[in-house]
Amino acid sequence: MPFDTMPADGGRESLCVLDWDMLRTMSLPLRVPLLHPVLAAGDITLVRGPRGIGKSWLALTMAFGAADGWTGDSLFGWGSQLAVCPRRVLFVDTRLPLHVLQARVARLGAWSWANRRKMDPRRRSVDGTLHLLAADAQERRLPDLSTDEGRDEFARLAKDYDLIVFDGLAPLLRTGARRAAAWCAVVDWLFNLRRQGIGILVVDGTRRGIDDIEDIAGTVLALRHPKGHDAADGVRFEVHLLKCRYGTGAAVAPFEASLDFEGGEPVWRREDVHGPTAEEVRHLYRQGLSVRAIADRLGISKSKVHRWLHVSDDEIRHVWALARQREAEQNAAQNATAQKSAAAAVPVVPSVPIVPPVPPAKPVPPVPNAASSAAPAKAPPPTRTAAPTPAPAASAVPVPRVPPVPSVPPVPSVPPVPSVPNVLHLPGRPSRPAVPGRDHVQEPTSAPKASLPA
Repeated sequence: MPFDTMPADGGRESLCVLDWDMLRTMSLPLRVPLLHPVLAAGDITLVRGPRGIGKSWLALTMAFGAADGWTGDSLFGWGSQLAVCPRRVLFVDTRLPLHVLQARVARLGAWSWANRRKMDPRRRSVDGTLHLLAADAQERRLPDLSTDEGRDEFARLAKDYDLIVFDGLAPLLRTGARRAAAWCAVVDWLFNLRRQGIGILVVDGTRRGIDDIEDIAGTVLALRHPKGHDAADGVRFEVHLLKCRYGTGAAVAPFEASLDFEGGEPVWRREDVHGPTAEEVRHLYRQGLSVRAIADRLGISKSKVHRWLHVSDDEIRHVWALARQREAEQNAAQNATAQKSAAAAVPVVPSVPIVPPVPPAKPVPPVPNAASSAAPAKAPPPTRTAAPTPAPAASAVPVPRVPPVPSVPPVPSVPPVPSVPNVLHLPGRPSRPAVPGRDHVQEPTSAPKASLPA
C-alpha cells in the first residue's frame, strides 16, 4: 500500500513518496537509445577532455549518428538497437567560426549521407533531421543561460527536438561574480529537460560546474591523450567511459579513436586499449621492481599493485633474494668475460730454458821456474824512507801572559746611627719632651742609610 501524500509547508506542491510495489508496477515510458550505450532520449551525456583534443569532432559525429539513426557498426560500435529511426537533433555551437563549422559539416555530412544510404537506400534527403545553432551566425549574442529569460528561450527550442548538443556550455553563462549560483540554476534546468524526455549532450573542457553535471549525467566520456601522442597525429585520443548506466562488459571498455581523411572523406577508426594486467604486474615484480616502480611504469596506483600481487612477506623476501642472486650471477659472468678479454689481449712470452749451474774450478798447482831452481834469487835493495820530523818541545811553544786581576778594596763599615730623642719640635716654640697619650708623633720605621764613601 503506498504511503500517504505528504504536504509541504508554504503552500508548495506536496512531495510524492512511492511504495516499492507501486514503483514496481508503475507504467513508465521506454528509454529510447539514440547511440547505445552512450546516448539516449531523456538522459544526459557529458563529454570532457583537454582543449584541442577533438571533442567538437566527436560531438558533431555523434549528432549526425543520432540524427540519421546509425546502427551499431557505424561509429565505434555505438548505434540504435531498435529499428532505424532518424531523430531530430539541435547542435548548439558556441565557439567555432562559421567557416570552420561549415567545412566540418560538409565533410562529416557527406560521410553520414553515404552511411545512411547504405542502411536505407530508399532515403533521398537528410533535410530536417540535424539543425545547427551557431553563435557566429547570429546578429545578436546567444541567450544567457544564467538568466530566466535565456533558459526559457532555449526551452522553447528544445521541445521540438529529441536531442540537444551543447558544444561549449560555459560561454552561455555571462554572470561575472555570480557564476556558482548560475551553474546551479543551469543544472536544475538540464534536469527538467531530462524529465521531459529530451536527450542532452554536453561537451566542455572546463572544470567550473562540470562536476555538478556529472552527478545527474547517465554517461560520462573522458577523452585523454594516448601514450606517445604527437600534435602531428591530428585527431587521436583515448575514450574512457567513467560512468555508464546502460552498458557493461566490452561495450564500456576503453579504446583509442582516430580520425583520418582518405581522399577528403573522414574515416573513424577504433583500436582497443589494453591496460595493465595482473600478469604484467607479477612479471615486473619477479624482475625485482618495487611496488612504487611498477605503479609508475604502468600508470596505476600502488594499492592496485598490492591487490594484484597478493603476496606475503616470506614471498617478498624470497623474490628479493632471487633477484639479488640473479644480479650476483650476472656480475660474476661479466667479470669472467672481462678477464678472458683482458687475457686474450696480452701476448704470451715464451719461457726461457733453465741453465744448469757451473761447478767450481779446481785449484791449479804453481809451476816451478827453471831459473829459480838453478841460482838463488837476489834480494831486492832496501827501500830508503825519510826520517820522521821531531815534534817541537812543549817549552818552545810561547804562552801569552795574563795580567793579574786587581784586588777589590774592602768596604768600610757603616757607623751606627745615633738614636733620635723622642722630642717634638715645633717652629717658633722651644722644644719640649713629648707627653705620652697627648702628643702623637710617628716614630721612624727605619734609620736612614749612610752614604758609602767613594
